[in-house]
Amino acid sequence: MKNRVVSILAFVMVCFVCASGVTSANPDQSHTVKPGLRVMSYNVLHGGTRRGQPLSQTAKVILAAGADIVGLQEIGGNAKELADLLGWEYLSHGSAAIMTRFEIVEGYDGRTKPRLGSGGVRVRLDSGQEVYVFNVHLTPYPYQPYQLLGIGKDAIKTQEEAIAAANKTRGHQFEELLEKIGKLSNKDLPVFVTGDFNEPSHLDWTTAAAKSGRNPIKVAYPGSSAMTKKGFLDAWRVFHPDEMKHPGYTWTPVTKPDDPKDHHDRIDFVYFRGQGVEVKNASVVGENKKKADIVVSPYPSDHRAVVCTFALSTNSYFSDEKSNDQENFGLKVAVYVSSSPSTKFQGATHLAFGAKDLEIVSDCTGSQIMYRESPRKSFKVSPLALKKHHSLVYNLADQLYYLNDTDHHRIIAFKSPASDKISAQTKKIAGVALDRPHDVVLDPETGWIYTINPNSGHVFRFKAIGKEESVLKVPVLGYSRALTFVNGKLYVINSAKGRVVEVVDWEKKEFKIYDSFDPTNRAGPAGSWKRTGLVLNDLDFFDGYFYATSYFTKSYAHGTDPDENKFIRFKKLEDLGTGDWTDLSDLVPKGMTPYYLTTKGKKLYLAIFNHESPGSGDSILQFSLPSDSIDK
Repeated sequence: MKNRVVSILAFVMVCFVCASGVTSANPDQSHTVKPGLRVMSYNVLHGGTRRGQPLSQTAKVILAAGADIVGLQEIGGNAKELADLLGWEYLSHGSAAIMTRFEIVEGYDGRTKPRLGSGGVRVRLDSGQEVYVFNVHLTPYPYQPYQLLGIGKDAIKTQEEAIAAANKTRGHQFEELLEKIGKLSNKDLPVFVTGDFNEPSHLDWTTAAAKSGRNPIKVAYPGSSAMTKKGFLDAWRVFHPDEMKHPGYTWTPVTKPDDPKDHHDRIDFVYFRGQGVEVKNASVVGENKKKADIVVSPYPSDHRAVVCTFALSTNSYFSDEKSNDQENFGLKVAVYVSSSPSTKFQGATHLAFGAKDLEIVSDCTGSQIMYRESPRKSFKVSPLALKKHHSLVYNLADQLYYLNDTDHHRIIAFKSPASDKISAQTKKIAGVALDRPHDVVLDPETGWIYTINPNSGHVFRFKAIGKEESVLKVPVLGYSRALTFVNGKLYVINSAKGRVVEVVDWEKKEFKIYDSFDPTNRAGPAGSWKRTGLVLNDLDFFDGYFYATSYFTKSYAHGTDPDENKFIRFKKLEDLGTGDWTDLSDLVPKGMTPYYLTTKGKKLYLAIFNHESPGSGDSILQFSLPSDSIDK
């Protein structure tokens, strides 16, 4: 609706899944979702109720379209109510909003310029696939078609004048939009842009349209031209390339085509960009069969909506139950835990299992732990005051959690993550000061608890804080991030050297060393396979194999591939020295650093985080065998 200036930009990153036969969570608003990802743009007109219809009629439009994701304009303060009607999640920014039947796992907010709101979310389904979606509502006036037709004031006559006026009105908004897209951290993911652009397309205002009298002149509108130059495709025009046969008018169902004070046009768009994205359908949603492909009557808005169906190639994207049979990995992998607007991960390093069904995620960079009572519950943020901790463990013997509060240089014990009460704490064990302690593990057979000073190689053992404490200096070279128990044996993970040290006998100080094959002869706290060799984060044993992770990331790779050999497995520890391992890095999203591993039953869990852009994609992956189900 072009009756007030609105300049809203909402940004979301959402996951994609090709789904069918999915019904709405609201039984009164049920619908069948068509195959493919269906992205919709819809200006609902002043909260969706301006034309005298209840908000449920706006919900009906979205459901009738079979949309998976919808970029809304002018929803304003009715966003929550509409989302509740749909049974969907949402994020609103100013008078605009994004709604989706997918789970929103991360939200952002911020303002960069007056009148230009920005924000977004990241949404991920069990598939783990992600796409970016931007939603815009650009400045309506002056509106160049009206100016060219002499409707209202500031009349213009030429294409040059129209382009100049459009640039003056919305040029900075397109620049801001494309600048934000250009800064996205993952250049491989598809990008969708929805919105009421309040500016027609150069693909519609053609010479043919001008000669037919549909438009007064040809205009190469700068906004759509700018989108095209940045690699974006207009989904409607890709599917309906003939502008004369398929005008696709979205403005407006409230006036007649020959109204001298209006001009019907297409100003609501769904743009897309990305390798492997294919448009399968594009439809207009509106008031009758003559004007729309999908009809809802009475129609509640002054804009028709557009909904487009996309197919995405899954070859380069993380999948729900990925089984690389061609590589004989024999594993299925899914995203088990990811961020939400209320529990945002900024550096997920570990998943722990506690009393009953309690699950706790360590968020190192965020200096917080998130917990939930069961996989079906939502995560909550613990009130415990922490600083850069890495992991924790539950001790059934005393029913306490033990956590390495790394940058507070202490170990703490607490009864419940729901409370800020600490049962016990220490900054020394066996008389040795704790110095950024990393990892904490429990020997379930003996009840010994272990932690490590990463810089010195001191490994500490105790039954409880202040009880039966001892310390052992382990033969490591450089930084050591982790400890692990496998078949009753304690192993120290010497990260910088790519070494695993087996503690053969604690009392006798006997060790067995396994150095990894390293063609570089270089060490470091992080790196890449070709620059440093393995920089081990963790080691664990699952279904007959050792699994190991390395701290590989772009900024430490110095131009080499940070995704090579970052997640490996091998049959025996001797294989580490010969390089006889299988590279499983394709099972971890590109650009993500794999960190601590956890096993529970027939499942292996892996914490991953984005070193280059903390909080972007951080999650817990779950690996299972082909015969076992993925937990959801």
